[in-house]
Amino acid sequence: MKIAAAPSCWGVNACVADGADSAVRVLAEMHDQGFAATEAGPGGFLPGDPHAAADLLTRQGLTLVGGQTGIAFHSEAGSWVEPFARAAEWIADAGGELIVFSADTGRDDPLRPRLTPAEWVRLLDGLGLAEEVAAIHGLRTAFHPRIGSLVESPSEIGRVLDGAPVQLCLDTGHVLAGGGDPVAIAWNVPERIGHVHLEDVHLPTARRLRWGELDYATAVGSGLYRPLGHGDLDLRGVLGALESAEYDGWLVLSRDRAPADTTHAATETGTDLKLLRGLLSPR
Repeated sequence: MKIAAAPSCWGVNACVADGADSAVRVLAEMHDQGFAATEAGPGGFLPGDPHAAADLLTRQGLTLVGGQTGIAFHSEAGSWVEPFARAAEWIADAGGELIVFSADTGRDDPLRPRLTPAEWVRLLDGLGLAEEVAAIHGLRTAFHPRIGSLVESPSEIGRVLDGAPVQLCLDTGHVLAGGGDPVAIAWNVPERIGHVHLEDVHLPTARRLRWGELDYATAVGSGLYRPLGHGDLDLRGVLGALESAEYDGWLVLSRDRAPADTTHAATETGTDLKLLRGLLSPR
């Protein structure tokens, strides 16, 4: 298994205005902490020119794992195929190997719409079409169940696994916060796991989020995600299941962090890396 970082560990969770300047500092800190690879982060973090992005990563001693995008797959395909193809082309040209995608609501507000049966059919069909589009650009794909998206609960994840032949991005934080069991997923459908995001979760805060007492940004700022080993994730259980299945893909440290909470981002992410390497060492 290969380990990478995500800019979200540094509080880079939304489009930033000073992309290149922020990226230089964050990528340098990643490298200093011992990382050799990263995900792309949100639009505006890396340069919009994919070749400039690749050059920046090279100068910082990093390679690109891939990038993420959110698509309203329940909409008509004509509304999303072109922007998805542009995202895939950018990742490929910047040197990435996979595109991670989630099922966005298509709304500007945080409400999750209840899909009609026809919309569920379009969503599931759209996931398969997204794989075909990504393959044109030489990319692997991984579908990301994500808090606030149309697929976050155990039943919704199950519906996707049953209805679309997609590989899953097992995000331990979003699965756990959504009421699921990442260890059970890793044991029950190992052949469907194509990518892994590692985050630890404080379950009492996650419950308040699910009950509607907190919005997502407030939950993150209130400590929804914790350093590895400091929350309720059974990290050893997840890694044991992945090792049993001989998973040889990426493990991406991907802790969502509030932009105002970045004072110890580098050292805490470096500590997570050391813990993870220790757990993966031959025993």
